[in-house]
Amino acid sequence: MEELEIDAYGECEKMTYYNREDQFLRQRLQKEIPILRALIQNLYEELDRKLHLNGAKVPITFGYDTDTLGSYTRRSAHEKEHFHFSLLFIAYGVKNPLSKEDRIDLFKHEYAHYMQYNMQIPEKYKWQAERTEVRGNTAVLLSDRRRRRIIRRAKRL
Repeated sequence: MEELEIDAYGECEKMTYYNREDQFLRQRLQKEIPILRALIQNLYEELDRKLHLNGAKVPITFGYDTDTLGSYTRRSAHEKEHFHFSLLFIAYGVKNPLSKEDRIDLFKHEYAHYMQYNMQIPEKYKWQAERTEVRGNTAVLLSDRRRRRIIRRAKRL
């Protein structure tokens, strides 16, 4: 007996072993969301206290992106403000998870994007800014060594 999966358009397709394996991974990773959300919010609350901001109140979403570790999206006419992180990189239950320090660096990196739009960054710190994945965004630099390590891990996935 074949197992069938119905896609978003109501069409049936054979469910392969890979699909089932992927489905089990996604279910396992979804269980980590409350822990990860609490970790990120605690970090952002600490940064908020130091910087007098409200980043911990910004919604946090999670997905299964294979080409993006995380992002900050500011409010616009078409999108709500939110932080977004890929469970395939930050979750503990994946093959090659980021180290604790790389994970924290990623969360701080996205918070720096939030800071860019919500506070005046003093001129003396602007020399450390660098263009990143979205044209015009500036963010705190990861150390070159950590950045290379994150990119190597991402390529292995």
